[in-house]
Amino acid sequence: MVIRLNSAPTKGFERSVGSKTTIRVCGRNQICDSESDAETVLRHLYSQGILDRFIRDHKSYHGNSAPRLYAFHPSFTNYLMRIFPFDPSPAMTAVLLSMHLCVHVDLYGFAAPLKEHPPPSSQWGLDGRTAYWESGPPPRGAKDESPDPRELETLEFLERLMAVRFSMTC
Repeated sequence: MVIRLNSAPTKGFERSVGSKTTIRVCGRNQICDSESDAETVLRHLYSQGILDRFIRDHKSYHGNSAPRLYAFHPSFTNYLMRIFPFDPSPAMTAVLLSMHLCVHVDLYGFAAPLKEHPPPSSQWGLDGRTAYWESGPPPRGAKDESPDPRELETLEFLERLMAVRFSMTC
């Protein structure tokens, strides 16, 4: 099973990230679509606008050979907001979902909490890019939407419990 976040593409990056996507988890205020009909898209319904878009997209997919589109139940979203002292990112949601579905959870593309690979100080990454598919640093004045540092601490704790494993290469 391969879970991807938001609109992370595989096309053009197959050598680095593979081509399989089983589930795509969309974050707060993210409208992400799938790259293939075999992919399941899960969206949080944080706002009326996101709910309206979800309903419209779901109706357009009905009866087509289009991707499977589902929403996280609002009680799950509220649960996440209650159990963490921070606003969980799509990555945290995907990690928790994987831990429920899989015996072994390997995390690729995360800033691994290892001394030889310290995490970047912000989401822009070590080379100035937000993600592997972006061509350069963020636009001047762009809002830094880095996850709360407590999220990385939580992931490191899960690694110490051997519930997840950080991996550096695909």
